[in-house]
Amino acid sequence: MSRFPADRSATAPPLTRGIRKPAWKQQSWLIPSLIWGSLAAVVLGMHFYFPPIPAPRTATSYSASADGFKALYEILEEDAFVYRNDAPLDRLMELVDPDGTLLLILNPPRIPNEAEWNSLYSWVNMGGRLVYAPPPGEVDSLGPFEGEITPEQGPADDRIPPQLNLPLGGRFLWWPEGEVTSTPGGKVLVSQDGSPQAVLVNAGRGSALFVASPWIFSNQLLTYGDNSALAYELIREAAGPGQSLDDVVIAFDESLNTRATPQMMGVLFQPPLRSISVQILLLFMLYGWWNSCRFGPAVVLEETSQREIVEHTSALGRILWRSADCQFVLFQYLRYWLTEYRLQEASGRKRRLSSRLQNDAQKVDQALEAIHQAEMAAMTPRLGHREAARHIRALSLIGQSLQR
Repeated sequence: MSRFPADRSATAPPLTRGIRKPAWKQQSWLIPSLIWGSLAAVVLGMHFYFPPIPAPRTATSYSASADGFKALYEILEEDAFVYRNDAPLDRLMELVDPDGTLLLILNPPRIPNEAEWNSLYSWVNMGGRLVYAPPPGEVDSLGPFEGEITPEQGPADDRIPPQLNLPLGGRFLWWPEGEVTSTPGGKVLVSQDGSPQAVLVNAGRGSALFVASPWIFSNQLLTYGDNSALAYELIREAAGPGQSLDDVVIAFDESLNTRATPQMMGVLFQPPLRSISVQILLLFMLYGWWNSCRFGPAVVLEETSQREIVEHTSALGRILWRSADCQFVLFQYLRYWLTEYRLQEASGRKRRLSSRLQNDAQKVDQALEAIHQAEMAAMTPRLGHREAARHIRALSLIGQSLQR
């Protein structure tokens, strides 16, 4: 009777992925198909109706659009250290040093709340400098600064050039959005038709410049006449008396813009790119449906243990074949082979081989010759792949004979 168990591969059922399920569970692929199909139908419906998404804000220092402030950022960057501030305004004292810092809040998406105005007021009192231009069309009480910017009053004729209380001359264009009122002790730097448009107010150790309209700082108006010089001079005046822009750090506030519509979301789902974005979403839906369903019969798997041994042996053989040091590979295999069959000592090899090969003198001599040639080859400085493989194969065949 054989020592090994009978081969049952012919009678055993093939291994398949998963466990056999009841009939009602074998149709479970319908559920993911319905889910993914419904999602795909929703995505297709977006071509006909898309939920409204607010457009991303362009009135930021990152934007090169008409109402953005990127041009001003780059102009100031030539003469001062400029950065974008993301610290919340209500924590300004903790995160931004007021000494030598000029903060620009230009056309934010909303006016600051009471806590933010109190924080700004304390920050200015401790030596900070502020330039504030509110969003157009909104009344701003300016918090503790005891002023107001209102769109209900303003120049009667906006075609009248602005009057400047600055050492500056040239051709200017000012687009008014109201006026700055009720600022006790404020210095009017720009007015139009008798209406204050830019007022500098001192507070404690610092000062704040309130501008009724943010457009003088925008990319579009900076291209007109000498408006860029006017915007530069207003910011230099806000830096403090006798101060140049080299002496201050300028921070463009972007903290209020971070709560608006994300730029990526707004760009991808606005009309120019919306159809492409919807098609990409539909491809994701189809890919998810394809991965959730099984197509065709179940795949038959091989015996796991047998497959792993064969794959491991094949991978190891490929690695050794690609190795450039064939002499080292042969040396390691020869040492392992001699240890496996207890043939390390040359004096006792013939006796051990004779006992294992049933005293067959011819096989013993062939085995001794193969071992000798392998030892000589293992000491060769340069050994080719094929020669090393020939010696390893010869030793392997002898090993099979010794195991019988």
